[in-house]
Amino acid sequence: MTEEQVETPTEVPEENVEHSDDISSITTPCVDLSHCKLKIDHFEKMHSLGDERKISGAPNFRKVSGFPIYGTAQPTEDAYEVILEEISKNGHDDPDMIWYNMRQEPVIYINKIPYAPRYPNMMHENIEIGDPVPELDNLQRSFVIDIKNRLAESKDGSITIHRDSCYTENPMEREDVEESLKVESLKGLHNIFAELTTKHMSNQSYRVPVVEERAPAEECFDIIELLEKVPETIEGKRKIDRIIDICGPKGGGLQNLRECIIETKWKYDVAPEEKQVVWKRMILNFMERYFYLILFATYASEVGPEGFKSSFSEWMNARTHLRTMIEEGKDKLEWYRQVDPQKLNTLKELINAPNYEDNLTTLIKTIYEFAFLTYSDLPRGPIKNNSMRKLAAKTLLEILPPHVGQEIQKKLDEHLASPDFVTLIGLVSQHCKQRETEVTV
Repeated sequence: MTEEQVETPTEVPEENVEHSDDISSITTPCVDLSHCKLKIDHFEKMHSLGDERKISGAPNFRKVSGFPIYGTAQPTEDAYEVILEEISKNGHDDPDMIWYNMRQEPVIYINKIPYAPRYPNMMHENIEIGDPVPELDNLQRSFVIDIKNRLAESKDGSITIHRDSCYTENPMEREDVEESLKVESLKGLHNIFAELTTKHMSNQSYRVPVVEERAPAEECFDIIELLEKVPETIEGKRKIDRIIDICGPKGGGLQNLRECIIETKWKYDVAPEEKQVVWKRMILNFMERYFYLILFATYASEVGPEGFKSSFSEWMNARTHLRTMIEEGKDKLEWYRQVDPQKLNTLKELINAPNYEDNLTTLIKTIYEFAFLTYSDLPRGPIKNNSMRKLAAKTLLEILPPHVGQEIQKKLDEHLASPDFVTLIGLVSQHCKQRETEVTV
C-alpha cells in the first residue's frame, strides 16, 4: 500500500493522527480484518466493582491483595496516566511497570476511546487469533493502516462504529447499533505503549495473548480425575485456590473462577435450549482455565526451585497421560441433572397404574418434590425455581405412557410451545378429561 492510500483527510487534525509506524516494515497480516466492523470496547454496566478504587476510563481497576499486581479492563488513552498516579499513591514513585496486554485482537483508539474489530456475523464475540506474538504485533500495526484508509475514503473525517444497544449477560441477546463518529484523533494500542515508555522509562509492555475465559493452551477438563491420578497436583490445587480467592471479590478482585463455573452452570440449566450454547462454551472454557492453572502451579512448584530449567510445554510433554485425560475428559461432563433412578421407578409405578388419572395430583406433587431434592444445593430464588420446573417437565415427559407422550408432543409441536411443567400438566389433564368423556360415551 502507498502513502497516498493512507493519507488522512484534512478535517482530522493532523497532529492527532499517529504516523510513527514504518509502513515498509508491515508485512501481510496473519488475518484479513479489512472487512471487520469497529466496535467500542466499553459497554453499559462494565464496571462491576465498588467505587473505592474506581478510575474513570479504567473499568474494574483493582489490586491483588498483598501483591503489587493490578488489573483493569482496556483503559481509555487518558486513563493510563491516572492509573500510574494511583499506583504511585501506594508508595511506588514512577514505578517499574510491566503492562501485560492479554488481547489477541488489535485495539485502536479513536478520540482516546478503545475499539476492536468484530466479524460482521459475530458482532458480540471477540476474534480468536492463535498466531504467534510477532504476527499479532504486525496485525496491530496493519489494522491501524486499514482504519486510516477507511478514514481517508470517508471524505468527511468520520468513521462507522458499532456498540450494543444495551447490556445483556448472554451475548446472543444483545442488539447491535451502528453509528457514525467524527474522528478527532486516531492511534493504535502499540502507539499508546510507546508513548508511555518514552515518558516513563521504567514502563515496559508485553503481549501475552489469551482467549477470554480460557487457558492459553491445551484443553483439559476433569479436575477430580486429575487429583486422583496425579496426587502431586493436590498441592498445586491448594495454592491456585488460594490465589483465586485473593483475586476474587472477597479479596478485592473481580471474579472467582471456581464460583464462575458453578454460577454459569446454573444459568445454563435455566436457559432456553437455543441459548444454552453460550453458557456451555463458557463453562468448558472456565473448566479448561482452572484445570490448566492447577497444572501450572504444580509445574512451578516442581521446577521453580531449580530456576525453571525446563519450560511448561516440556513438562507437559513428559506427562503424556495428562493429554489423554485432557482429550477424554470433556465427554464426561454431565450437562443435565436427572431425578434419582430409584425415585424415577416410584413415579413410573404411579403412571403405569390402571387408574393413573386418579393419581395425577399425587404424581405431580411427587415429581415436584423430587425436583426440589435434586436441586437442593441451589440457593432459593428464580434460578432454582426455573431449574426445578425444567427438570419436572423433562421427568413428566419421560415417564408418560408412550401413546400419551406422543400425543402431547404432537400438540406442543403444533403450537410451537415449550414443554414447561405448567403447560404439560394442562395437556395431561386435558387428555385425561377427553379419555373420561370417551369412556362415558
